[in-house]
Amino acid sequence: MKLKEKEHTIFTKKGIDNTLIALLADLHFSDAFNEKKYDLIFRSIIDKNPDYIVLAGDNIDLDNVFDDANAKRRFFEILTELSFLAPTIVGFGSHDFTRVEGKNSTFHLSNAWVQETKNMKNVHLLHNHIYEDKKIRFIGYTQSDAYYFEKDVLESKERMVTEVQQNFTCEDINANKFNLLICHSPIFTLEDILFEQVDFWKNLDLILSGHMHRGLVFNFFDYPFSALAQLIPEQESTMRQWLEHGGFLYPRKNLFPLLARGRVNKQIGEKEISLIIHDGITVFSKTAPIALQKLDRIYSPSVDYIKIKKLS
Repeated sequence: MKLKEKEHTIFTKKGIDNTLIALLADLHFSDAFNEKKYDLIFRSIIDKNPDYIVLAGDNIDLDNVFDDANAKRRFFEILTELSFLAPTIVGFGSHDFTRVEGKNSTFHLSNAWVQETKNMKNVHLLHNHIYEDKKIRFIGYTQSDAYYFEKDVLESKERMVTEVQQNFTCEDINANKFNLLICHSPIFTLEDILFEQVDFWKNLDLILSGHMHRGLVFNFFDYPFSALAQLIPEQESTMRQWLEHGGFLYPRKNLFPLLARGRVNKQIGEKEISLIIHDGITVFSKTAPIALQKLDRIYSPSVDYIKIKKLS
């Protein structure tokens, strides 16, 4: 098993320079978690020595994992280990607040998150909250259970606009600060409606996501897909985008999503905003059918390393 280290450079006019962020997402931690993947990731982060570590949601497979004392202890050990390496910023996805009892599901964020991390000086939980230091303002938007699961509005951009407006205001964004949004599902993050109806969206500099599990595209497709995209005429922009960033399937069972992997840039006036989608550490978790769980080892673990540099 090999680890993929993906390197990105973000240039900015803001007052930040030579700052490195390690991005992880979709650990889907459970008692079946692949510790070999984590060991590779941990060693890589030690070697790269980032300034921050960002977890972009679906950190646990289900809230039920906290019912197992050993699994609960191990998960928070992992958070502790990461926090010893760098400030660790935790965003949340749908699995983080989902509990399954028989055929019924309930949705809430367990108190265990706060109880177990309250003495961790370097762990910052961003459940519709903001953490700011001298360099970066981290905005953690948690898409609700209604966004993910309500009938007729599954992953609705209109609902996303409403939720962001309810949870954040213009005052939450400082246009002079480097503004980094953690948003688990990337599906609508670059849609025009967000820039038109959410006042502060255009002041974002970087969006970090997960959720898509690469659209189940095997790693070895990246190079041929990218090469093929260069042969597609510019007017066929949808096909080019799919080849460069799309997938076969995503968690809502929809086919051929356009945003499933890699880095996508959007130009807003004179400013460029980047979206980086992590591949996902666990592609097929314990909640997947048993036959698919065995395929998880085919997908290489990865870390996205994002270097922020000041334009001279």
